[in-house]
Amino acid sequence: MDSVVENFYGRLESMLSHYGVEILGKELAQKGHPTVQQTFMRMVVAFIKEMAQREELPWEARNRATIRLCKRLYEHVKEERLPLI
Repeated sequence: MDSVVENFYGRLESMLSHYGVEILGKELAQKGHPTVQQTFMRMVVAFIKEMAQREELPWEARNRATIRLCKRLYEHVKEERLPLI
């Protein structure tokens, strides 16, 4: 990871821990600029795709449900193409 991505990841991790996903998701959906919303959605789809390709590791119970959900979600979003603005 380059330093810009590491910095972003660190800030994102901190914000998610401090505010929670429900608050941040609601704020972005209600008040976010459409370009930011669209970019965020592309990131969510990329995350779903990456997680769907992971193997379920028997000792990693925290991610097992996420991987399974992403595998199901990816079947619905893999054909979608979000416009680049």
